[in-house]
Amino acid sequence: MEFVLAIIVLFFGIGLTSSMVWLQNRPKKQLKVSLVPHTPLMFVGALIAILAVAYLLSLYGIDLPERPGRF
Repeated sequence: MEFVLAIIVLFFGIGLTSSMVWLQNRPKKQLKVSLVPHTPLMFVGALIAILAVAYLLSLYGIDLPERPGRF
């Protein structure tokens, strides 16, 4: 169940990011101001996708190697 939910969240993040990029880059026909802030939502979608990928990697058991301490 966790794997399926993580995949759904990953696709949601990718979809949100790609739709905001499309909305921001489409040609403007009139000088209307959009009510949806495209850039912050684009970054939120990218953050969601990055966190979903990190969660999927942790579900597969991929760990980062331990770093030695400073002291």
